[in-house]
Amino acid sequence: MSVSTSRHLDRAGKQYWDGVWAHVDSPRAIDPSAGSIWAHRDQLFHRFFKKYLAMAHPRGSVIELGCARSAWLPYFATEFGYGAAGLDYSESGARQTAERMEESGIPADIRCVDLFDPPADWLGKFDLVVWFGVVEHFENTARAIQAAAAYLKPGGVMVTEAPNMVGLVGLVQRWFNRPVYELHVPVSRTRLADAHTGAGLEVVTAQYLVPIDFGIVNLENVPKGIVRYVKDRILYMLRLLTGCLWWLDRRVGPMTPGRLTGGFIMVVARKPAAPLSDRDVPLPV
Repeated sequence: MSVSTSRHLDRAGKQYWDGVWAHVDSPRAIDPSAGSIWAHRDQLFHRFFKKYLAMAHPRGSVIELGCARSAWLPYFATEFGYGAAGLDYSESGARQTAERMEESGIPADIRCVDLFDPPADWLGKFDLVVWFGVVEHFENTARAIQAAAAYLKPGGVMVTEAPNMVGLVGLVQRWFNRPVYELHVPVSRTRLADAHTGAGLEVVTAQYLVPIDFGIVNLENVPKGIVRYVKDRILYMLRLLTGCLWWLDRRVGPMTPGRLTGGFIMVVARKPAAPLSDRDVPLPV
C-alpha cells in the first residue's frame, strides 16, 4: 500500500507502520508441528486453514495484503504449495518481507503499493487473498474488503482475520494502552461478515477463533515508570492465564470461543464465479 490513498483511511498511517517495522523483531516461523503451548494459536489457525482452504484452487496463487515482515507467506507456500505475492504500503515492511522470502528460498512477488490502487496485472489474478490484522485499521470496513476483493479471481477465496476488539482482549487493550486501541475499528463477527456480503462476496464461515489471547495486547509507547511496570506485570500474569487456557483447550477438550472470549475473528468468503446478473435467478412465485 502506498501513501496516496491508504493513509487517509488507515487509522494508524504509514508513519506509524514504518516506525513499528523499524523496531519490532520479525515474527517466528509458523510451525504447526511445534510442541510448545505458545504455538497453540498457530496450530488452531493451521487447523482452520486445512478445513476451509480445501475449497480454494489447489497449488494456486495467494496474495497477502499488508504483508510486512510476514510469517504467513512462507507458511502458505510451504504448507499448501501456493505461489506467493504480497503488498504493503510501508517500504521497509515490504522490503523485509522480500528479504525473508528470499532467505527462505521461496519465489515471491512482493511490492510496495496501495491496497486501493492495485497494479493492473494483479486485478482478478489470485485464487486466495489473505490478510491478518489489517482490515480493522480502516475506517470503512466494507470499502477495504471491496478493494481487497478486486485481487480475487472469480470463484477465488478470501480469508480475513482481525483481533477481537469487542471482547476481553480489546477491553484489556483499551485499559492498558488506549492510543493503540484507538488505532482499531472494533468489529464483531456479524459486522465483519456483513461487510464481506456488502462487498459482493459469499460468506462461507464467520467465527471467533482461539480462546482468550492476551499475548496480542500491546504496551507500545507506554512511558517507562511505575505505571508501565505495573501494567507489564499484570499483563505477564494475563499471558500466563492464556497459556493455562490453551493447555486446557489442547489437553482437556476444545473450547468454543465467543464474542467475549474469542481472541480473533475469522471470515472466509468466496468471490462469485459470475456476476449476479449472469447467474440464474429464480422467478418470484
